[in-house]
Amino acid sequence: MSIRSFTTTAAVALLALSSLASASESISIPAGSTHKGDVETRNGSVRIGDEAVVEGALESRNGDIETGVSVTAGNVSTRNGSIELGGNGEYGRIDSRNGWISLGAGATAGSMESRNGAIRIGESARTGGLVSRNGGIEVGSDAVVGGNIKTRNGRVALASGSRAEGRITTRNGGVTLDGATAEQGIQTLAGDITLDNGSRSGGDLVIEITEDNAGRNGGFFGFGGSLSWPEAGDIRVLGGSEVDGSIILLLDADYDEKLPVVEIAADASVTGDVRVDSRVELIIEGEVGGEIERITP
Repeated sequence: MSIRSFTTTAAVALLALSSLASASESISIPAGSTHKGDVETRNGSVRIGDEAVVEGALESRNGDIETGVSVTAGNVSTRNGSIELGGNGEYGRIDSRNGWISLGAGATAGSMESRNGAIRIGESARTGGLVSRNGGIEVGSDAVVGGNIKTRNGRVALASGSRAEGRITTRNGGVTLDGATAEQGIQTLAGDITLDNGSRSGGDLVIEITEDNAGRNGGFFGFGGSLSWPEAGDIRVLGGSEVDGSIILLLDADYDEKLPVVEIAADASVTGDVRVDSRVELIIEGEVGGEIERITP
């Protein structure tokens, strides 16, 4: 059975039914209540009060979703709207096609994905993998991401004490670890990689630009014209940080954009090799456990 609401936002009194749906109006679940089933609206917002329990999914096609503190719910999704989840809650998978996602401090959630919007993880929160196609990802202090972090057009920043248990990858955005850990390494294309304040990477730091990454200026239907290269990012290991792996920065022979810098500060260390293009500015003051190789493409 379902409840269909065609009036303005009203507190839901009949919370024991299997689902709650609204064609175009907003839905509100009172604080401290329990709702058995999904909560869904097509053209309205969803509001869940503090300490409420929803034994099903939260979904809005064209509206925002907001929950209070200590809320329990299943999967949360919106097509055209933001998602703001309060602290100390428990949720399933989180998905927003066109809107940002915010997970409050101390909350737990499954994997999170935003196609066109940023993702923000509060301090001491725990999530599965994070994906943002067009938006940055910020992970608060002491938070744990139990999977990969991936962006296409956005930066990734991990605050002090936070940890990514998977690999961090970006295309057009930098990655900054500030006293944080990336267990499986980091790879970017047109973005800097910076480890500072005792950060650690448990895998390689990689920037590699090949002809496949270049576009073309001029020409006819993709033929001819000059190559247009993404600008390679710098790699910097600073402030007592450690790379338990190698540093790799390779450029195509025809690359003609600004040349990047690789820096290992005096109090930083790399346990593996340093393999970089011969044109790259290389500053090594700290310890390197493996070989240092300058590669001519």
